[in-house]
Amino acid sequence: MTPVKAGAGGLVVKTRSDETEISSSGRIWTELPGPHPIDFPLRADTIRNLVSRANPAVVNIYTTQASLGRTIGDPLGIVRFGIPLPSIGTSLGSGFVIHKDGYILTADHVVEGSHKIRVVLLKTQPPDRTEAYDARVIGRDHEAGVALLKIQPSRALPVLPLGDSSRLQIGDPVVAVGNPYGLSHTVTSGIVSFIGRKLPGSDARGKKGEFIQIDAPINPGNSGGPLINLYGEVVGINTALAARAQGIGFAVPVNTAKSAIPGLLSGR
Repeated sequence: MTPVKAGAGGLVVKTRSDETEISSSGRIWTELPGPHPIDFPLRADTIRNLVSRANPAVVNIYTTQASLGRTIGDPLGIVRFGIPLPSIGTSLGSGFVIHKDGYILTADHVVEGSHKIRVVLLKTQPPDRTEAYDARVIGRDHEAGVALLKIQPSRALPVLPLGDSSRLQIGDPVVAVGNPYGLSHTVTSGIVSFIGRKLPGSDARGKKGEFIQIDAPINPGNSGGPLINLYGEVVGINTALAARAQGIGFAVPVNTAKSAIPGLLSGR
């Protein structure tokens, strides 16, 4: 659990080698001033500019899981010693920075069972270079389907502002950025297909509440990445794709994540 103590301006979250001052409400994210104009012009370079601003705050997440596999037995089948053989697995996912000190939001199942987490992000100077950090889990919320990670960056990181998913409407254009199949910072776009979709047996991908259904292509490795509106705000956390179906993906509403963050900061 991450130690938390009272500070003059709210709470001070102590990590291994630094302190981050946050409000007593646990709000560590930023939001754009509103309201947003309805007649927002969609130009030829709208998504291009949006992605160029978002990419430095989107991270690739690589995890390693250790598990105990089969056991060593008596070759004659008389006695089984039950000595487990270790098994190492790896997986990948996505996430995004919500605080300049290295707080990263992702999907809960991306880091489930991990004993080592490596985060890779783009450097702004020089451009198109990457830097990697070890990350640790600050908190996980299995019901909300989100997790909060922390790295110790050597600089103040760019962040993605969080929007208001309750303002989404069917037909709204959205952009997904992530790491499908290890293809870093892949961008796909589409529209909101349905709001409040309930998924039977959603398991570790967010049992609490309902999902945003989108037609932007979502593939393995996209999980945990941001779903962004045309204003550049995160409105969802990409979390699942429908098996045996094309053009159907799902995201956890960002308002669900915002409600979970104070608990994640306390280590729950």
